[in-house]
Amino acid sequence: MLLKIKVPLHVSGIWIPRLTSDLKKSGSIGCGLNLELYVELVDYILDNCFIELNNKIVLRDHSNYICRNTGLNMGVRVSSIVDLGVGYGVSSASTLIHALASSIILKKDLSLIEYAKLAHEAEVLYKTGLADVISQYYGGVLIRIHPGAPGIGVVKNIDIQDKPVLLACILSGDETTPIMLSRVDQSVYKYGENLLKELIKNPSLESLFEKSQLFTRRVFDYKQVDDLMRNWISKTPGFYRKKQALIIWCEREWCSDLRDYLEKHGLKCFKTSINKGGFRIVYST
Repeated sequence: MLLKIKVPLHVSGIWIPRLTSDLKKSGSIGCGLNLELYVELVDYILDNCFIELNNKIVLRDHSNYICRNTGLNMGVRVSSIVDLGVGYGVSSASTLIHALASSIILKKDLSLIEYAKLAHEAEVLYKTGLADVISQYYGGVLIRIHPGAPGIGVVKNIDIQDKPVLLACILSGDETTPIMLSRVDQSVYKYGENLLKELIKNPSLESLFEKSQLFTRRVFDYKQVDDLMRNWISKTPGFYRKKQALIIWCEREWCSDLRDYLEKHGLKCFKTSINKGGFRIVYST
């Protein structure tokens, strides 16, 4: 069987953990956006359980969780322009591809959402992501109202009329999600809850960028970002970072110049926009 699956990269702007003993109902409330940049299924191999990202075996616990709970011993080879641990939801996208491919190979296409729940469970269990799977499953610019896996968590889509031009950049540094989650103080999450309430009352892309920057300034060091963006504020409606991911909403006529400037200063940037449809099964024959 030929199979092609694409899952969008996702960057949270606010995340407030909500953890219980039930993995399906655990996760985070908050907000984030999906990009027209993808983790893609390259190939799959039966009788061997693994996730191979850009020719490197990764996420062994996640792949074993999927194989164990589907009953299918299958490995997937995936590709991404962004590596693990940067802040773009690559681990969740890779795990979701493994789960969705398992459903299709098992010829249970009507249960795709049930298999997507397994990817969410693995992400929560191993603390690599609390809400990326549900966001990548549905796509768009999302406010996460209630935590949980696809079909259980509740999300609200912020309708975007125009197609914004975004830069998805990679900052220097390295921090895993478990370490990042462990150092965030509860007072920061309380602040995030207040920001989220404001966003829910007046949902817009402008507000999401504003609230996301306010929240993440309490989690990450913005000195490098502020130094780089100082002369570009009037040309960028908004920007925020999560770990090493930097998302910039830029005016269309200035975006290429800004990308050239940032890359001259050592950043890698991709011009992109909002993914509105979530994951895609490109073909299955």
